[in-house]
Amino acid sequence: MGLLGFISKRGRWLARRVTLAAGLSALVVVCASSGMGPRVSGKTAPTTPNRVEDVAAMPTLAPSPSPGPSSTPEVAATEPPAGDIATALESRPTWLTYASSTYHFRINYPKGWYASENQIQGWAVISGWDDSNVSITWRTIPTGTTLSNISDEVWKAMHDNNFTVIDSDPGVIFGLPARIMTVDGVSSLGHARHGIVGIVVTATGRYRVELWTRPGSEQNDVTLFNSLLWTFAIA
Repeated sequence: MGLLGFISKRGRWLARRVTLAAGLSALVVVCASSGMGPRVSGKTAPTTPNRVEDVAAMPTLAPSPSPGPSSTPEVAATEPPAGDIATALESRPTWLTYASSTYHFRINYPKGWYASENQIQGWAVISGWDDSNVSITWRTIPTGTTLSNISDEVWKAMHDNNFTVIDSDPGVIFGLPARIMTVDGVSSLGHARHGIVGIVVTATGRYRVELWTRPGSEQNDVTLFNSLLWTFAIA
C-alpha cells in the first residue's frame, strides 16, 4: 500500500510555531522508513502547459450527509458543525471503505461523510460538512504522457479558474512519484477554499486525489490528506 510523504511549506512554517499533531508525526515516521525518498522540495515554477485539463479544476457542491443510526430524533442542521476536519481525524478507527469500479481505486473515508459518483461528472466525491470533500478522478492518457505534462495541465486549470497554486512539491502516492499542489481560491458558492491536490501517473492513466476545505485548518488538512492516501489503492 503506497502513501504520500508531504508537508506543505505552509505546514513547515506553522511547525515552527505549533507542535504538529501526533497523527501527522506518525505518518511522517512511516514515510521516512518506507525508503520512498525525499518528501519535500523547493517550490517548482510551472512550465507552459501542452494542453488544458479536461475537467473542472475544483468540484464544488454543498455536502449531503448520509443518514445513520441514532438514539435521538433526527434534527435538520441549519448550519454545518464546526471542526469537521478534526472530527474526521479523531474518527479514523471507524472509517469506511469506498471502492470505485469506474475510477479503479479504493479509499477509506470518515464515517458520516457522503460518497457519490453522480454529483460531478467524471469525479467520485466524498463530502463532509463545512464544504469539505475528497474528490478523486481517473483518466486515460496518451502513451508517453508524463507527470510533468499532467502537472502543467492541472496548474493551468487552477489558474484559469482563479485559484492560486501556493506550493508545488514532489510526493509519493501508492508508491509512485507524484506532484502535490497546495491551492487557495473561492468556490462557486462564494466560500474561501483551501485545497491539497495530488497527481500521479500510472501505466493505465492518471489520478487526481484532492482534499478541499475552508481555510483555517491547514495543519489538520495535511494530516487528513496523508491519512486518506495511506488507505488509497489503485484497483
